[in-house]
Amino acid sequence: MGLTFGMSGDDVTIRWIVSGAETGGLQVGDVVKTIDGATVLDPGEARRRELGAPGTHVTFAVLRGAQPHTVTLTRAP
Repeated sequence: MGLTFGMSGDDVTIRWIVSGAETGGLQVGDVVKTIDGATVLDPGEARRRELGAPGTHVTFAVLRGAQPHTVTLTRAP
């Protein structure tokens, strides 16, 4: 997906996005709450949950400031 995750306090955040990656509006600094409905507690878990079969969908629920956002992406072939 071209995302790198990190921690900010107790929150998993998007730390880096590969240039040119299709992010559906995800931004560096977004707090990742769930991926495909599962609560994400650490960057390793976020990485494992973002991976999947090419062409399948993955849904991120994030907070940007106090605003919740839901973004669904298609995994690259």
